[in-house]
Amino acid sequence: MTEVLHDPKEIKIETKDGTIETVSYDALCLITGASVMTPWKGDDDTIYTMEQREAEVKECYEKVKASLNILVVGAGATGVETACYLK
Repeated sequence: MTEVLHDPKEIKIETKDGTIETVSYDALCLITGASVMTPWKGDDDTIYTMEQREAEVKECYEKVKASLNILVVGAGATGVETACYLK
């Protein structure tokens, strides 16, 4: 990935042959690894109680459900796990 644009919602990807392709998205998840042994962590690195986590996951789920296109960048264990959560 070479560039992330927020308006319009697009990312620029450099292919193996060096050309740049544009991919549009409604929601973008950059999933490139993890150092926390939990599937969900807040923006400020706080690990929430189960009740707080469930509320945040529900809010995120509603946003994801309303999205037409979701792009998950990363195909390692964390990316695949996140794609499963989103599915």
